[in-house]
Amino acid sequence: MLVGVAPGRLARPSFLPPDYLRITTGLLDASARTVIVAPIVVRNQVRAVAEIALLETGFDRDLQEALEEVLPYISLNLEILDRTLSLLEETGSLRELAKGAGAAGPTGEGA
Repeated sequence: MLVGVAPGRLARPSFLPPDYLRITTGLLDASARTVIVAPIVVRNQVRAVAEIALLETGFDRDLQEALEEVLPYISLNLEILDRTLSLLEETGSLRELAKGAGAAGPTGEGA
């Protein structure tokens, strides 16, 4: 767990070292003035941490609310991805078992 950050809530570190996080695009290359840290929680465990860099100092309530609304969807997508990967792994294992059983033939001996 991130120390001092409640699950699903945003944190804003009060001190950023110079050039802690650079924002580079085709149009600019600049240091972030504000970084927002957002823990991504799946099944009551922090599974990821998103760092959101802003060019402006501080951020307003509307942005905070919008980001807090998005966090549960990110968590849900991670949970769906975990389940999908688990099912794919299980399917692959079953496929290998079926191949092994098919190679042995109906009597249990090789073809």
